[in-house]
Amino acid sequence: MARMTIRDIARLAGVSVTTVSRALNNAPEINSQTRERVLQVCREQGYRSNLLARSLVSSRTRVLGVILPELSGPFHASIVLHLERYAQEQDYQIMLCCGRVGGSETAALFDFLVSHRVDGILLVSASSAAPDLLRRHARGTPSVLLGDVSPTATLQRINAVSTDNYVGGAMAAGYLSRLGHRRVLYLGPRRDSVTHVLRHQGFLTIARERGMEVETVFNPGAVSSAPNGYRLARQAGHTLVEPVPSLVSLVSHDPDCKKMMGLALKNVTLTLFEDGKDIFEEQGEMLFTHFGISGPLTLSASSHLGDMKKHTYKAEIDLKPALSEEQLYDRITRDFALLANHAAQGALVKLLPASMQPVMVARWGIDPATKANQITREQKRELVQLVKHWQVSIDARGDLAHAVITSGGVSVREVDPKTMQSKKALGLYFAGEVLDVDAYTGGYNLQIAFCTAQSFANNL
Repeated sequence: MARMTIRDIARLAGVSVTTVSRALNNAPEINSQTRERVLQVCREQGYRSNLLARSLVSSRTRVLGVILPELSGPFHASIVLHLERYAQEQDYQIMLCCGRVGGSETAALFDFLVSHRVDGILLVSASSAAPDLLRRHARGTPSVLLGDVSPTATLQRINAVSTDNYVGGAMAAGYLSRLGHRRVLYLGPRRDSVTHVLRHQGFLTIARERGMEVETVFNPGAVSSAPNGYRLARQAGHTLVEPVPSLVSLVSHDPDCKKMMGLALKNVTLTLFEDGKDIFEEQGEMLFTHFGISGPLTLSASSHLGDMKKHTYKAEIDLKPALSEEQLYDRITRDFALLANHAAQGALVKLLPASMQPVMVARWGIDPATKANQITREQKRELVQLVKHWQVSIDARGDLAHAVITSGGVSVREVDPKTMQSKKALGLYFAGEVLDVDAYTGGYNLQIAFCTAQSFANNL
């Protein structure tokens, strides 16, 4: 079947090529009835604009490049979901790349994005090398750094979205000073983290001005994590409930997840089954990754997991929760009638995201060359079941380092709930993640962290 051109669309719609172009670009020069007639013909014929040709004329691709260190953690997965949502609202798409600053592949990723003429680049990184990398490799493409920026980096005129960690450290020192404390232990900064270094510098500056004595115990590890706090708690004689990841991405050995890596699903229903019994169901957003699934729905579902050595888990996704099975069958029948001469994958163009269409055809088991008007009633019923009950095996939790929170920690029976002071070692206080307290969403856990921190701060 020959590829449909803009001239074919103009002939079928009974308008000029210019009018078709204006309709596709939502130009104000044509009335709504003409625009809708042209767009209807495009839908019926499966016509798609040639974005490459359009970009050559307009000098804009309406594509934004995004470089992240990884997608396995919920923090970066959440960034992708919100970036994609906002970009689509502004009629942009995102091109997603993964690579850590300092790795050999990072420069190649910049070259890849620039060569594809993206309209802008967003680099997500907390590395101190990120500003210089952005300046050297963006090569005139508008770019923004999302991460921690040192004061010297601002001299390079880098566009950045960041928090002021230096001021945050200074505020903490000022607070302790106003409470009358003169001898302070600063616990846990990492020398390789811009965030930690800036907070530490801000703290020391104010502490010295106020005549405070500060002893610093650095974190020798490569990441900031609770194990250091757990070690101190054990040394003080505390009981630890074994920490496990909670609110975490889920690992699946299903190869289809990797094939759809980066695909964000909106307004879907996720059901989690334990040994065949549903234990969680919620509607919202989720994301396929190279290792399994992530996103808000997945994080909420993960908090319901029990012992994965004793139970078998499976996730089921309803891709069209607003439609009953009969309504979906009727919708598919109408789509296939409009796209009668399209092959199976092309017939799904109105039903599913592009990256999911070939995966669906493979799981459906239908011959990809089958035309839409040749698909039987039984095959359409099978498609309905796949769309309403897309299944993903759950083989493991994501690792502890990438969890939003942990379940487990210092036993709360050994901590004074009013002051957060240890019942075993006076002068030792606990707050937030190190305690065996966790809640259903990240927001509640932040509230736990804030409240427990305020309790011990008020009792210092």
